Amino acid sequence: MGAALALPVLWELFRMGYYAMLVHNTTLAKEAALARWDQGWRYFVDTVGTYYLAVPLLVVALFVAPRVATAWRVGQRTVAALVAAPIAVGLVQWVYVIRVGGDFMHGRVLLPGLFAILLPAAALRVSRRQLVGFAALGVWALLVGTVVRVPYRGDIGPAGIADERGVYAGWARRAHPVAADDYARWVWLRRGRDLRRLAAQGKPVLILGERGFADAKQRLPLRSSQDRPVAVFTSVGMLSFAAGVDVHVVDQLALGDVIASHQRVDVRGRPGHEKLLHLAWAAARFADPSAPPPPLGPTTAETAAARRALRCEPLAELFAATQDRLSTRRFMKNMGAALRLHRLRFSPSPVVAVQELCGGSA
Repeated sequence: MGAALALPVLWELFRMGYYAMLVHNTTLAKEAALARWDQGWRYFVDTVGTYYLAVPLLVVALFVAPRVATAWRVGQRTVAALVAAPIAVGLVQWVYVIRVGGDFMHGRVLLPGLFAILLPAAALRVSRRQLVGFAALGVWALLVGTVVRVPYRGDIGPAGIADERGVYAGWARRAHPVAADDYARWVWLRRGRDLRRLAAQGKPVLILGERGFADAKQRLPLRSSQDRPVAVFTSVGMLSFAAGVDVHVVDQLALGDVIASHQRVDVRGRPGHEKLLHLAWAAARFADPSAPPPPLGPTTAETAAARRALRCEPLAELFAATQDRLSTRRFMKNMGAALRLHRLRFSPSPVVAVQELCGGSA
């Protein structure tokens, strides 16, 4: 038991000291503790209904339930518990997924629970009387694998759930896109390569979203302490890969940004896309304070409010914990900060956030 717990405990201590967080940033970005049962049920039906998963679940129930009941009746309680445990764990995982609202990608977060529920059927001996049920299961698997498809194939469905692989394959116009060049036509890859060229030219500018790429007037000069381009964008995986390590990419959708992930969700939206970093926060963190605001970017008042909020507690502590140079002293301070900052939430609007965080001093 101790050996099994050693690695996760050590990783948790490292996370607290290095990131000043009790959980990974994605947990905060997607608010994994908030309940959203209605959207979660839509997500569950979207997967279970599409693939008629009632069929394999019924077969497994008819196969496993008598074994568990018999083992319990004859006193083999350990055997019964071992067989029932993965099913119980899988069902609990499904209930949790439904509670938090599911996901934006079709089916994926229900798969661990599904595999756990089906696990006992892969370990128990099949009798001759049960072969009919498993033959039906084979027919189901054949139909699902060859005929059944998600109804919004290659697109995003009405509930905000996407056939993610189909979407990307459609963008790439290739059946099996793997390499970066497969997405050469897509804007994210092109923007990333634009950033790589800016870094190679030694042009440290702040690019605020797509407008900053399209119009040089929408870019801002950086603080003197910044020596590489900074780009704020909503889709950072492909763009960051193409941009390379000499570019600082800020994830506007919060998955990779600690300020954005601590924002409060005031209005529920598409799962996993509910937190959007106001561009004023990026301007306050990276731009030259004396630079005039871009024509279509955050206003002077919004940027000033964000800059002021970053100096107020507890946001100032969060910013220092994640941006200061790491040292033994900082690591130990972050351990305590992780506990204090876990529940920190503030408004996405800098003007509102400065009132919440700074109070009368705002």
